[in-house]
This record gives sequence, structure tokens and C-alpha cells, in this order.
Amino acid sequence: MKRKIIIDGEVLEYELERKRVKNVNLRVRTDGSVYVSANRYVSVAQIEDFIISNYDFIQNARAKYEKIRNSNPVGSLSEYKNGEKICVFGQIKTLKVVQSDKNYVESDENNIAVYVKNPDDIALKMKTFESYKRKTLMNVLSGICNRIYPTFQNYGVDFPEIRIRKMVSRWGSCMPTKKVVTFNTALFFVPIDCVEYVAVHEFTHFLHPNHSKEFHSAMTVFMPDWKTRKQKLQKYIFAVEL
Repeated sequence: MKRKIIIDGEVLEYELERKRVKNVNLRVRTDGSVYVSANRYVSVAQIEDFIISNYDFIQNARAKYEKIRNSNPVGSLSEYKNGEKICVFGQIKTLKVVQSDKNYVESDENNIAVYVKNPDDIALKMKTFESYKRKTLMNVLSGICNRIYPTFQNYGVDFPEIRIRKMVSRWGSCMPTKKVVTFNTALFFVPIDCVEYVAVHEFTHFLHPNHSKEFHSAMTVFMPDWKTRKQKLQKYIFAVEL
């Protein structure tokens, strides 16, 4: 449910969801939108008092995410025009659109070229690029997972099914009982060492399904610099909502 409140003369829109939660929870999404969850016994007045009391936090979070967006252009291509910038595994590249008899994508150190039959067809360019993105990401993830697996095999972990899909708020997920690990397609935008961190993180969940002290201890054993990689990944956090 979308609602609006006026704070210091500014109209603030927020999304309210009624859930079975104990406290009023507030989250500023990486696109700057505000999400609030509360149980049905908490009045709107109480919720909005809570929002007002946390207005400085909201403004600071929005400013932080705006700064990240301006310094790390990992957003998706808007119109797929020549000269647009796109981040491929942490490296900024320039888009080139080329007319061709076939639809495909090629990439070098500085550029990424989308070859299409009709350069004016945005939907075709998008489809061609998305196909390339998913195939490339799956190849990279498969290589990483095969490389790190022997460590986990020593602990009796079976090699899981690797999936990719668009996620709203997570870089990956693990379903130990189904032996499946799913990765966010937005990992295409982030540096390889960050992708490796996410892979080790999810594989570690086969041993520790929550984020307990034991989980973090295991992460330190498997990837001693995981905290540094995690911090680096935070620069790209808004990519998960593309």
C-alpha cells in the first residue's frame, strides 16, 4: 500500500506492508524508495511518527545511494545507443551498435558491440544483449563454482544445480535440501572477486544454513579476505534492483 506523508514541507511517499512482525521496520531501498512493515495493530499515526523520527536516517541513506549511483554506473542500458556506458564484471565499457545479418554480441577490453539486424529496434537489442549477459554470467559462475567446489566436497557437500535469475534484494540464495544455488543476474555488473565472494557465501550455507558465528568462522577459513570483498560489493548494491 502506497502512502504519503509531509515532513518539513516535503512529500515523502512510502510503501506500507502489514506483516506478522513485532516491531515497525523501515528500509530505504537502493533506488531511494522507502518501505515500512508493521503488524495490523500498529496505527498509521504511530507508523508515521516512527518515519518522522527516522527522517534524518532516510535522507542520509538516499544521499549515500545517490553518491554510489553517480560513482559506479552499473545500471542497465536505457536505449541501447552508441556511446552508452555499461559495467561488465566491474569494468566500464562503451556500447557499440552494429547492423548485421545475425544478432549477437562481442566484447573486448574497452567496448561491447551489439550486432543486430535492425539497430533501431530497442526490444531486439535488449533481447540480444540479455541473452549474451545470461550466457556469459553462467559461464563465469560455472567456472567459479567448479573451482571452489573441491573445498566443499571435502565436507561432504554434493555439487549443486546452478541457476541464475533476476532478484530484487539478494545476490544469491541457497536451498540445501534441494541442492540448488541461485545467483542474481546483476552479478554480471560486479567485479569477479565479488562474484567469487557470493559463490563461497552461498556454498557455505550448505554447511551452515544461517548467518551464525559458525558460518562466519567458516567463511574466514574458506575465504580469509571475505570481509574486504563484501565491503567492495556494497558499492554495487543498487544493481540488485535493476
